[in-house]
Amino acid sequence: MDNARRLINASGGHVSLRCYRHRLELCPSCGCRRATLGKDGICEPCRRQQQLEAIEARIAELLPRLTAEERRTYERTECGRESRADPMPQAPDTSGMSRYAADKAAEAHDEAMERWLCRYLYRRVKAAQKRKERIEKKVPKS
Repeated sequence: MDNARRLINASGGHVSLRCYRHRLELCPSCGCRRATLGKDGICEPCRRQQQLEAIEARIAELLPRLTAEERRTYERTECGRESRADPMPQAPDTSGMSRYAADKAAEAHDEAMERWLCRYLYRRVKAAQKRKERIEKKVPKS
């Protein structure tokens, strides 16, 4: 194989036998390549998403226990919950790159996307947690 590569390269071609070995593992929950698989085997964004869903479910349980006026207030302000997010990392332009360099750039982009998604979901979890705490204060104790 290496002799064939040498012959092709000597005749003006360009063949490389370098192969990029991916360091990222697949998350069994979302199927994405991730750098941060936890002890439970799922990635950080999946864990944050599950945490957010649990908080949102608790909020859904608490809202009916509020007075009608307080519920209207939360429904009216519901659309204003999103905060400004960091810009999403742009995919690299791999045109003109070798296969090795393109795979390496794609993996770096996957890692950057994972970090971005973790920050985004962290902000959403914190906002939902705070909202849940505010609602819990207003819910009458039974």
